Amino acid sequence: MDRSAFPLRRPLSFVAAILLAGVLAACGTVVDPLADAPHADETPIEETTEAPETTPADEAPPTELDAPTIDGAPAPEDSAGDDLEDAVLDGDFRDHDFTGAILVNASFQGGSFAGAIFANANLSGARFNGGDFRNANFTGADLRGAHLAGADLSGANLTGANLEGAFAPGDSTKLEGAVLDGATWIDGSVCGAGSVGTCN
Repeated sequence: MDRSAFPLRRPLSFVAAILLAGVLAACGTVVDPLADAPHADETPIEETTEAPETTPADEAPPTELDAPTIDGAPAPEDSAGDDLEDAVLDGDFRDHDFTGAILVNASFQGGSFAGAIFANANLSGARFNGGDFRNANFTGADLRGAHLAGADLSGANLTGANLEGAFAPGDSTKLEGAVLDGATWIDGSVCGAGSVGTCN
């Protein structure tokens, strides 16, 4: 039997496959014209219309901070009452307890001290070096002559603290929401009740 008399029984040629793909595409059906071609990649390609997952900026994970160190050594769980005169503190000291600690001329190199407790601590001459002290508790702390330039003390509690002679030029120190009731201000004046953000 002459098989050439039945040309439609043969596999579609590459050109015919292209033409068929064009017809189907016009009808809204998408096909891969190379699917039947010799040596075609047999790995299926998954199509998706879903957008890649992204993390909004406001939900980004917080920046990782280094472990807290004092003079380069690992810091204890709390430093209440410790003598840390001239010490260099760096890393994650958030919510750390420095109640009554001696921090005369101490240097806060970096990291964060947000929420830390410095109640009744002696911080005279300490160098805050633009550190993060948001919502920290400085109730009754001695901050005479401290270098506060660039420090963020937003929301800090400075009730009854002594800041006489502290170095805080211009608006370099952030005090938004800081409680200053009864604090002794840089010029030696005493802040009145209800002083928040500024000494009144």
